[in-house]
Amino acid sequence: MRIIVLILPFIGFQLVGTTVFQALGKPRPAFILSLAKQLFFLLPLVLVLPGFYGLIGVWAAFPISDFRACVLATRLLGKEYRKFKKKEMKREQLQIGLEI
Repeated sequence: MRIIVLILPFIGFQLVGTTVFQALGKPRPAFILSLAKQLFFLLPLVLVLPGFYGLIGVWAAFPISDFRACVLATRLLGKEYRKFKKKEMKREQLQIGLEI
């Protein structure tokens, strides 16, 4: 239980990332984030880690997959944030140009 509780602060961020992309109408990143934890990260780790660490490897797979999903969400949200900032700067430049 202590191993799984270590990653709890990161789980919320991954869920928020999925929700943000759903709200923005971007189904592909939302779908990728929703599958990332269980399918892309957890399943391979549960299959590989027990061979090296036994039962501890199974339990360690959960926080590792959560952390990796959080990193993926951070990267996708950062990319989206930079797109928004770029659009906002262009909009401000157009407004300044129209005022002159």
